[in-house]
Amino acid sequence: MSLTLMFRVVCYVSLVVILTVLENSAPADVITTGDVDPGGAATQLDPWDVADTLKVGVSGNGTLNVLAGGVVSNHHGYLGYYSSSTGEATVTGTDSQWNHSGVLSVGRYGSGTLNIEAGGVVSNTSNAYDGFIGRFAGSTGEATVTGLGSQWNNSDDLWIGGNDSAAGGAGTLNLYDSGLVTITNITKLWDTGTLNLDGGNLTTGSFDNSEAGILNFHDGTLTVNGAGGVFDPGVDDFSITGNAADDAPHLVIANTATTTLAGKLKVGTTHRGFLSVESGGVVSNTDVHISYGADSTGVAMVTGENSQWNIDQLTVGYRGNGTLNVEAGGEVSNTFAYIGHKSGSTGEATVTGTNSQWNNSSPLIVGFSGTGTLNVEAGGVVNNTSSYLGLSPGSTGEATVTGAGSQWNNSSDLEVGDEGAGTLNVESAGIVSNTYGYIGRIAGSTGEVTVTGANSAWNNSSHLYVGSYGSGTLSVESAGVVTDTDGYIGGGSIGTGEATVTGAGSLWDNSANLYVGSYGSGTLNVADGGVVSNTNGSIGLQSGSTGEALVSGTGSQWNNSGWLAVGDEVGDGTLHVEAGGVVTSTSGFMGYDSGSTGEATVTGTGSQWNNRSLYVGYEGNGTLHVEAGGVVTGTSGFIGYNSGSTGVATVTGTGSQWNNLTSLYVGHTGNGTLAITGGGTVSNVNGYLGYSSGSTGEVTVTDTGSQWNNSDNLYVAHE
Repeated sequence: MSLTLMFRVVCYVSLVVILTVLENSAPADVITTGDVDPGGAATQLDPWDVADTLKVGVSGNGTLNVLAGGVVSNHHGYLGYYSSSTGEATVTGTDSQWNHSGVLSVGRYGSGTLNIEAGGVVSNTSNAYDGFIGRFAGSTGEATVTGLGSQWNNSDDLWIGGNDSAAGGAGTLNLYDSGLVTITNITKLWDTGTLNLDGGNLTTGSFDNSEAGILNFHDGTLTVNGAGGVFDPGVDDFSITGNAADDAPHLVIANTATTTLAGKLKVGTTHRGFLSVESGGVVSNTDVHISYGADSTGVAMVTGENSQWNIDQLTVGYRGNGTLNVEAGGEVSNTFAYIGHKSGSTGEATVTGTNSQWNNSSPLIVGFSGTGTLNVEAGGVVNNTSSYLGLSPGSTGEATVTGAGSQWNNSSDLEVGDEGAGTLNVESAGIVSNTYGYIGRIAGSTGEVTVTGANSAWNNSSHLYVGSYGSGTLSVESAGVVTDTDGYIGGGSIGTGEATVTGAGSLWDNSANLYVGSYGSGTLNVADGGVVSNTNGSIGLQSGSTGEALVSGTGSQWNNSGWLAVGDEVGDGTLHVEAGGVVTSTSGFMGYDSGSTGEATVTGTGSQWNNRSLYVGYEGNGTLHVEAGGVVTGTSGFIGYNSGSTGVATVTGTGSQWNNLTSLYVGHTGNGTLAITGGGTVSNVNGYLGYSSGSTGEVTVTDTGSQWNNSDNLYVAHE
């Protein structure tokens, strides 16, 4: 390349760079045209400081353009001063400003237009002067704020379609595309005013639409945050909802501001809607639907100390997807509440943080016909009368109570699976309390409850039914605790229930009786150090019932301070004590009543059933197996106690023992059989074979090491 050509290339590149720099650093402009006082039609100095009043459109037509970082300052500002005038101002571009120390009127008596775009800012800086759009009768005013960073900041009030004393002309405020308008005190929408909030943001001390202006709130955020401010939408029933799927209208009531509606509030009617009550804000109304329509989404949040939402009836997810969050000391109060109301709906409510409360003076239904979820976390509290998880057929309800201080307080019943599917999780020191508890209450329902972790508790002040007429499952794990008076596993005639208590420190404490298979089918598992306690225990109570209990593992205990009946009245019962598990009772019965059948197996080193009196076949049919090092102890033992009863006992294997401190009766009034094999041992003071008239008793002792030790007398055919 020649030197001349290289010089031309360098010059060309330099010229391009210079032109580019000049283009990107264009000077700020303040341009006026037409009827402008002062200044007339001109390119004004920048910054342009007007000492007093600036009128754009005095009697004729005038424009003001503040561009590319230009700055205009004045006392009062008017667009459309007299009735025949037209004034238009555009403030556009980052750092472009129009500052007023006095009034700004967009349409005083004439026609005024204000455009704030692309980061421009208009400010009314004095708290003694207001902003007006369509100030006096006959005027027309329109203000549009659009674009991120674009702002109109008012230090006092803003009047749309009027002034501070009466309605005026036609006033319109448009807020688009993240544009922001702030008002320190009152925003008043007169009946001649229109607010189009469609993607922008309005923040005001109070919002007053009591004169029923036009409020089109479809997208963006409307915040009322004045201390003692009020939001009045001008209607009894108010909806927060978008016009399109991607719209996100958000109403914020904050900083002790309040709103009181005579009617209903819907958050998400056809599309999305959002409500936040913050920093001491208070909202009061009758009924609330969070997500009303089938395709809608509604989200409501109450957060901060003294923030309140006071309602008559609350529905979270009426037909669509609803969410309620109560946080950081917020409080919601209502009568009835529903989470997941209609079929196909979903609702979720979360109450989290110390002093956060949801207070229901009536029932709380989680999954009415839809799907509902309740979360109580980190010290949150929920209060209600009765509650239902999965109320109707096809519904699903789930509640989780987790964290120290977290509470769900039911002053009446708690039903986990009423006719639908219910799940309750109590975790990490959470606490649930109620009167009656039901897991799987109605035929066709399913219920599942898990209580896990130290200090986690489910406290039932009355009965607990695990599978009342439906299917119920209870799991108590990792030091969780469940308490009640009477406990029923498989309570109703078609009920199926299973309860598992597992892990050191895990406890199911029944202050009265425990029925494993009351009228239905019941299973109890106590494992790995879990403990179950009650007064009397019953396995297989009524006709048609079946009950099975397994106590397995070192430290696992079933403590009956009264009797334990395996096969109680006319039911069938089975007891397994294995691998170091321990069962205690005053009296033990296998086949308690005529027509009942009971079978117990105690097997493995360390496994024990400790009684005062033990009856193998009391009036029904009873069977006892002591195997592989298992031990049964008591004061006295009976095999075939009453007339018509049949009892069979087998003690087999080295280390297997049945130890009676006093007498053992094999065939007391009924029929008894005892087999001692494989090194098993039976001991007592006096032994009886066929004690009463009509009874039969048979004992077989076989294999090396097998022993029946009678420390006093052995009576064969006593009577």
